[in-house]
Amino acid sequence: MSETTSARLHRLTVGSATTVAVGAFLLPFATALGHADLPLWFKVGLVALLAAAAAVPGPALAILILLLPVAAWCDAVSPGAPLAAAFTDGPLFAFVAGAALRLAWASSGKSPSRLAAPAVILAAAVLTSTVVELHQLQRVSPRDPILPELWQYLATDYWTAPSAYPVLNLAFRWLAWLGLAICAERIVADSPVRERLAGAWLGAGVVAAILTGTHTIAILLRSAEPSAVLVHLLSEARISVLQPDVNAAGSHFALFLLPAVVLALRGAGRSRLWPTIVVALVGLAFLAARSRAAIGAVILVAVVAWVVRQAASGGLRRALLVAIPVALVLLAAVFVMTGRSNVPASTALQYRHEMTVVALRAIERYPMFGVGLGDYARTTRRLYDDGVPLLQRAAPDGENAHNNLLQIAVELGLPAAAAFLWLVLPAAAIGLGRRQVSAECLGMSLGLAAFLASALLGHPLLVPQVGVALFLALGLTAGLDPARQRSGLARDLGLVGVVFYLTSLVWRLA
Repeated sequence: MSETTSARLHRLTVGSATTVAVGAFLLPFATALGHADLPLWFKVGLVALLAAAAAVPGPALAILILLLPVAAWCDAVSPGAPLAAAFTDGPLFAFVAGAALRLAWASSGKSPSRLAAPAVILAAAVLTSTVVELHQLQRVSPRDPILPELWQYLATDYWTAPSAYPVLNLAFRWLAWLGLAICAERIVADSPVRERLAGAWLGAGVVAAILTGTHTIAILLRSAEPSAVLVHLLSEARISVLQPDVNAAGSHFALFLLPAVVLALRGAGRSRLWPTIVVALVGLAFLAARSRAAIGAVILVAVVAWVVRQAASGGLRRALLVAIPVALVLLAAVFVMTGRSNVPASTALQYRHEMTVVALRAIERYPMFGVGLGDYARTTRRLYDDGVPLLQRAAPDGENAHNNLLQIAVELGLPAAAAFLWLVLPAAAIGLGRRQVSAECLGMSLGLAAFLASALLGHPLLVPQVGVALFLALGLTAGLDPARQRSGLARDLGLVGVVFYLTSLVWRLA
């Protein structure tokens, strides 16, 4: 078989599989378009974004980047409203559907994807876990066929009644995130103006910070005692407008802060002005969340990256003599700044220790395939005992892991957690190594590393607006890395992983 024929066969296989997958995403997408609760301008925008992603993926990616903070704001100001989740997931589904079709069938610009192999393994873990959970639901009511209900749910109730089949919403979201990361990687790698996409990323951070600030100011102006409210905001309030979780907000803004810091430091002349403005605005929103995990992660990642760069030129000892005291002083300042706004550090650490104990118990019982996507709290609450007194008092009905890696390991199993690490760690490690890369790639990598470090003490991926930002940042970082290579071993491992998960259904459904 000639190389040209082989390439055509590969494109046909990938394109056909992608078309089938996109068809599944179009069901909830069409459902959103059919609901009267969503404004007409939003529906038209979704269709336009899908068409743009299929026609011109690069500009469409820039539009999506800038749209996401606005979508998060629309979601935040309409909590509990019908179809509120569509403001975030709708643009995500539209872009992934259009871009995936374009990239899968493209005959040129085929940059290698480092993210594809671990992403397909993780996607297989999510899909098979979903199938198993739906099968268990069918066994509860064997006389009521579940397939017609699933079709009804996807065709009409996906956005308005997510509690009916929450595992489906989680699965669609995870699959869209993984598709987004791969599409963004390919688009950035093939773009001759990839730096502009990094600039759009900083712009999204500014939009998110401005929306946070203006909403906070509006609350201040509407209050009966503005001066008292201002004192409260400055001294002890934890502010998060776009995300329902303040710790997740800190992790979210870390993705924008460190890229801006790097570009401000490595730029020259007027090129420093824009990232400096971003540092100021995003930095205020980042600090306003008062997330000790996020602030500490940013400090540690920045210090480690600086020490590694200094060590490359032979200044390791001097760098350590400077870095260690500076890091200790900054971390101490974090605890002083959050002393009134956050729970005592000892309580927070005990809480996370107990949650880690419970998570490890769950992993010991369900090491290979986990307890099921979205079933962490429901399952682990049965593992409480007298060794976790704080959890028994504070979260008797169950709680999430406050550690995203453990959450994934418990819900999907250790192989899926390993695939997740394979997916994210190489991109996050770029900024912590000695390899010379562009300022955009270095900054994005450091932001990614800080996010992942903060996620070891929180669960930002449980917040949809934050999860989509992480996978978008992951794709941008991987696409900016000039050292990406097509690995035959990675492709083979990806295929083996998919076969393993599909084969596992034979005994998991028995």
